[in-house]
Amino acid sequence: MSENSPSGTNGEDISHNDFAQLLFISGVMLVFMLFLYYVLRMAENKITSNYPIQKEDSFLKEYGYGYDYVFVFQVYDEDEKENMTGVQREFALKNVIDRIEYASMETKCFYSVSDSFVICLVLCCLVLSCPVSCSCSCFG
Repeated sequence: MSENSPSGTNGEDISHNDFAQLLFISGVMLVFMLFLYYVLRMAENKITSNYPIQKEDSFLKEYGYGYDYVFVFQVYDEDEKENMTGVQREFALKNVIDRIEYASMETKCFYSVSDSFVICLVLCCLVLSCPVSCSCSCFG
């Protein structure tokens, strides 16, 4: 090794001062990364706290589509129920859901954002939905 070459250029002679600086810089980077991780986790928790977690829909994932039918029912207050017609009483939400489930179809119901409507999603099994989705010629 020549006498004019600085120490550490050939990887032979690294001083303790260079090692201490490398260790210090690595420590600062680690603290910065942990701080950034903490801030990102806080932001994610703040953003997702306003939205309810929904279960993953396995049917949608497997078959590529969601539901076959959607019914929307208006929500009435107690004082508005006396103004309902006979047809509205006969086809109330509970009666319709009971009939749909009796026909071996699946339902999922939830309120609209304004709570003024109930949205009911209906999923037919493949055997029941085939006559509706296929042409009549497939049944002879």
